[in-house]
Amino acid sequence: MIAIVRTVMLVVAVLLTPAAFAQEGAPAAAPAGDVALPDLSQFEAQEAGQAPQTAGAGQGGYTAWQIIQFGGIVGYIIIALSVLGTGIAIESAIQIRRGRIMPREVVEEVRKLLDEDRIDDAVKRVANEKSFVGYVVARGLRERDRGYEAMVKAMEDAADEATGARLRRVEHLNMIANISTMLGLLGTVLGLTNNFNQISQAVGGVEPRMLAAGIFQALITTVMGLIVAIPSLYFYSLFRNRIDAIITEATLAAEHMTEVFKEAPVVRAQPFQAGTGR
Repeated sequence: MIAIVRTVMLVVAVLLTPAAFAQEGAPAAAPAGDVALPDLSQFEAQEAGQAPQTAGAGQGGYTAWQIIQFGGIVGYIIIALSVLGTGIAIESAIQIRRGRIMPREVVEEVRKLLDEDRIDDAVKRVANEKSFVGYVVARGLRERDRGYEAMVKAMEDAADEATGARLRRVEHLNMIANISTMLGLLGTVLGLTNNFNQISQAVGGVEPRMLAAGIFQALITTVMGLIVAIPSLYFYSLFRNRIDAIITEATLAAEHMTEVFKEAPVVRAQPFQAGTGR
């Protein structure tokens, strides 16, 4: 959790730094509840018979901060979700690695201690181990007095518990993807609703720029929602598949390390008794 908070703060600082400089040359934001109208000087120039300016002339088109402002409150919420999703993705990329879940030195050291019948030393070694394989083996060694089957059952329960915790954390990426998509649709509905409301209250003829402004805001929020949702779904699937693969390998390694406690069945031959024919 601390790693996520630090990552989110870093990403916020990176995003807000260019935005602060962009605000100096940006027009004032529209009041709350109003649709932020884009610069329609091109249409006015056409009506006056003048040649419209291209995107590269004059102000050079819209800045990223102006486009975010056009999205309104919904756009700010989507940006916040993107920052949160970025932090979760970075934290998951650091934590969901074979070196973190199944450290090679831990596996080799515990396996060597168990092979040498130094069970107490093995228990002490994994007692405070924070890795997945160390946690699973520690839960299994606690049940060693109850037999190998009890150890396997304890390790399976521990593996399911630790896997569920990791999957629940990655599930936040799936939630962010779904919420961002829905927020984009919400921005579309709000933009169109506000647009038609202004048209209904307009006196005289309806200006085309009033319709264009509402559609512009609707498209901005939809695009912003999809930009956040698509990478979130990708990283969610990526980390989920990585968890399944590494956890399965680590669970098999834990069971292999504890096979020294498995007792082979002993076949006892019946003594020969004279005169019985057996």
